[in-house]
Amino acid sequence: MKEPKINVESTEEPKGVLIDTPESTEEPKVVDNTEPTVESMQSTDPISNPKQLKDTYDMMVSSDYAERFKAEYFQVKIRANGLKAMLQKYKTGTLSFKPTCSYSILKGQLSSMLIYASFLERRANAEKINLK
Repeated sequence: MKEPKINVESTEEPKGVLIDTPESTEEPKVVDNTEPTVESMQSTDPISNPKQLKDTYDMMVSSDYAERFKAEYFQVKIRANGLKAMLQKYKTGTLSFKPTCSYSILKGQLSSMLIYASFLERRANAEKINLK
């Protein structure tokens, strides 16, 4: 199967998620054309919602799968919020450093993180894991 060509310098927004599984004989399909945003990620109780990566440590090393799953979700959410803040500063020229990669690459990374977080939310719903 041909690998899709991705123009990382493109300013166009992604149009969906390519689904391709090893056992699939069909061409990958684009599904769910709505791109998630940081704001659309499930809101959580501010008391139990970790604000920094270090706050997820106990969940991450827990023997409970659901706790580790929540740690993964919160880590993606924390990182996505940080990258979003960086992109806002990048766009306004107020970053305290000069990035080595383009705005579009970083925006694509954020988009991928948000898509990943949306899949974690769907899994949490299917597996009855409360992300609050």
